[in-house]
Amino acid sequence: LALLDATCTVCCREKASYDYVRKFSPRAEVLQAHDMAFHCDVERIFQNAAIEKAGESVLVKILATAGLSLARIGELPSVDFLRTDQESTVRWPQTDADISKLFAFGVTPSKAIAAVWCLLKVIRAARHINTDRLHVAIGCALTGTPCTLRDNSYGKNGQVFDHSLREFH
Repeated sequence: LALLDATCTVCCREKASYDYVRKFSPRAEVLQAHDMAFHCDVERIFQNAAIEKAGESVLVKILATAGLSLARIGELPSVDFLRTDQESTVRWPQTDADISKLFAFGVTPSKAIAAVWCLLKVIRAARHINTDRLHVAIGCALTGTPCTLRDNSYGKNGQVFDHSLREFH
């Protein structure tokens, strides 16, 4: 960070990162901004037939690997989409699925947009979601799905909630 100069702009999505980068990058321009996922146009994604075709081709199969379906998710009063990695604050989380892992297709444009479609389709099908995955909570905010967001192991979720998600609460 100390090597960043005035030609660099760093955007941070919460205050702790902002303060840290400002401290160690005094010459860079450091901004506090909302997570880029907030710029996702959910309706445009759902109205795109090519994206839907790419997502539908894998959605049912992937949900089945977790013993789920869109219909089942919609029937549950609440669904748990919790982390199963070291960022979880629960030692042995009981979760219906770690959907961020389920829909990790890759980062090429076609794979990423199919993954986003699947994630948002599942989120929108739920009545309520409990999660400690930031982007699941952001997806809930974008789709209007009620959500309870738990913090992660190092406080990122709470800080992004304070900066960006509180208005959706």
